Amino acid sequence: MKRKLFVVGVGAAIGYLLGSHAGRERYDAMKARI
Repeated sequence: MKRKLFVVGVGAAIGYLLGSHAGRERYDAMKARI
């Protein structure tokens, strides 16, 4: 469980840092998988 939360956190951080449409899409895709 902790690892999944960590992965989601990293994805959110990457999407936030990029702030681009592609970054947001990737984050949503990761969230959908988990």
